[in-house]
Amino acid sequence: MKKILSLALLAAVSGTPALQEVSVWRSVALTDEATGWVVTQDKIVVYAGPNPEQSNEVASFTTPYAATILEAFGPSSAYDGQSLSCSRMKDGWTLTLRAAGADGHFALSATTPNMCTDGPAHELWQAYKLLIEATHVAP
Repeated sequence: MKKILSLALLAAVSGTPALQEVSVWRSVALTDEATGWVVTQDKIVVYAGPNPEQSNEVASFTTPYAATILEAFGPSSAYDGQSLSCSRMKDGWTLTLRAAGADGHFALSATTPNMCTDGPAHELWQAYKLLIEATHVAP
């Protein structure tokens, strides 16, 4: 939990846009497997299914870390419309992010961001790890 609090402080001073909702989907290539998280200021809803359109809610809970998670994804707005990757591997897994805030909407994706050691895909990976830590769902 110490990591969550330190990321909250970093996000609070970074000047990134305040997000009201973030939708994160993890899809695995060559499988019918998708897991999604919808985060609002105080709630996280988890979905699972063969794809985002055919997924069902599997968990929903209120957490004080939801706002921190929104803040962690805020810097991703700089990469609106982009498909991020630092690896030539394209058949691993993909994170798709859609977010909304007072400044509007943005969306992006990242392929195997866990392979990145820096840059925008790595930033997205760090925010995703925070989400996983807060929900205790294995990536």
